Amino acid sequence: MHPILFQLGPVTIHTYGTLLAIGILLALWLAQRRAPAAGLDSDRVWNLGVYMVLAALAGAKAWLVFADWPYYRQNPGDILSWSTLQAGGVWYGGLLTAAVVLVLYARHAKLPYARLGDVYAAPLALGHGIGRLGCFSAGCCYGKPTTMPWGVVFSSPYAHQLLARRWASICIPRNCTKPSPNSSTCSSSCVWAWASARPVRSSERTPSSTA
Repeated sequence: MHPILFQLGPVTIHTYGTLLAIGILLALWLAQRRAPAAGLDSDRVWNLGVYMVLAALAGAKAWLVFADWPYYRQNPGDILSWSTLQAGGVWYGGLLTAAVVLVLYARHAKLPYARLGDVYAAPLALGHGIGRLGCFSAGCCYGKPTTMPWGVVFSSPYAHQLLARRWASICIPRNCTKPSPNSSTCSSSCVWAWASARPVRSSERTPSSTA
């Protein structure tokens, strides 16, 4: 676990935020590069990606407050606190808000959902995998205690301070909940990128590839 990447005087650069930003930028770049092959405008794909990222960040934070409402109800000042704003949030809250933005933008710009799916599938998996590495570095979303040899000890005092309200106990081996999903998402990204790059014969076309 390595929550702090480096420090520049009073400025602390966190590993989570850095990897999350890298994942987002790589995903947007890859989606824009893939757009012409799907017959979509690159600028619209980039703009939609930015809108979805902003919506996902806001939605993840909102869902975090909703999921931990008993605490925030008693401590309303923490809703807009720096620690809450720094938190990654709840990923499925971000996914839901990003999906709403996708639907609204696609309907407004008359973009076919199937082609958008072809463009964003691989970048989404790639960005998600890189972001989860950041989450692992921060020490959050840890698994249950385990005695197996793959158990990971989250022992950073700084991460303990950041996650004090959610931290069960440190210096105890726990199941590693990030590398396994990361390997699957990165593998999926490669498979989707390869599959979408293949020329599709007329006999191979499906409703999703012709929509």
